[in-house]
Amino acid sequence: MKRNRIVTWNRAATEDARRPRARTTMPVLRDRNADAGIAPLLVEGCNAVQAEYLPRRHTFALHLAGPGCGHSFTPNGTTTHHGDHSRMINVVIDLSHHNTVSSFSTIKADGIEGIIHKATQGLSYTDPTYATRKTEALAAGLMWGAYHFASAADGQQQAEYFLSVVNPGPQDLLVLDIEQNYDSQGKPAASMSIADAEAFVSYVQSQTGRWPGLYSGSYIKELLGSSHNATLANCWFWLAQYGSTAVVPANWSTWTMWQYTDGVNGPTPHSVNGVGNCDRDKFNGDDAGLHRLWNVSQS
Repeated sequence: MKRNRIVTWNRAATEDARRPRARTTMPVLRDRNADAGIAPLLVEGCNAVQAEYLPRRHTFALHLAGPGCGHSFTPNGTTTHHGDHSRMINVVIDLSHHNTVSSFSTIKADGIEGIIHKATQGLSYTDPTYATRKTEALAAGLMWGAYHFASAADGQQQAEYFLSVVNPGPQDLLVLDIEQNYDSQGKPAASMSIADAEAFVSYVQSQTGRWPGLYSGSYIKELLGSSHNATLANCWFWLAQYGSTAVVPANWSTWTMWQYTDGVNGPTPHSVNGVGNCDRDKFNGDDAGLHRLWNVSQS
């Protein structure tokens, strides 16, 4: 595998800067949803039995897995799931204003059942496409969800802001997106702590009566290691990892959703009619289970 692959980054003048776009396919990684200006970054390749892509991060984690194993364990306490995934369904995508949507009806006709859309970030940013797209997606017969991109600000205050924008009903899926943030020079910046993540999800539960999902990849693995956090364990886990096997933090027995591609990296398929290449997500269950998670009756 070639080394010294370059990722080109475009900075915008606002807080909500455009995401970096990879000019090569592997092993380039990109910080897909963090709305902050990013500087050029050099990403090294590697050779290993398995390379775990770390979505929204700029590094690799390597995991060696024995052939035929149902699980293998890594030094940081994560669990690799290799077992039968025949019950997985690939019918969810997640979007933000970075995606150009031509038709939600076309997205639905291509087999997608649910959309999880960026709603807010930090204490003051709202995705400008969120409200309009929610109306359009629901009119097309799609299930709808909202995620909050976490910052290092107070966790409960972020949750209050998120709920004030989303104003969720019982059939709006809610998610906290927690990952490493970066500054305008591409250097790691202050990011949400475990204590603030606990405060965020606990406040959402107190206001809605249900625990949100928790989206993360390498960042939560680094924060938790092999430890168990009872508060966060109440949240269903949405894994961000672009590879052929799922490496789940020890805090959860398995994943509920798995973002396996950002539309460039990771296994195929990458695209959906009506939006093109985008983040695609598998659900660890059948269609009835997905509807139960979403609290939506099957038609």
